[in-house]
Amino acid sequence: MNIKRSSILFLTISTLALLAFIPRNEDPIDKIINALANWAKVNPVEKVYLHTDKPYYALGDTIWFKAYVTIGSQHQLSAL
Repeated sequence: MNIKRSSILFLTISTLALLAFIPRNEDPIDKIINALANWAKVNPVEKVYLHTDKPYYALGDTIWFKAYVTIGSQHQLSAL
């Protein structure tokens, strides 16, 4: 029984030692960063800004406004 136990322990330790030296293809952090970058390319964030000339309006006032759309991550005007 002692020999069986020591052989199982030896096999377990040797297997773990061999697995420690297997090279990995990609770092998990890099994989997450690449996945987020791909998601940002597929689903771009756009922000809509609306500027008015007054903070409040009365009945019958003319509303003057300026609106524009930007690409969220780059803060540049969108192609819309």
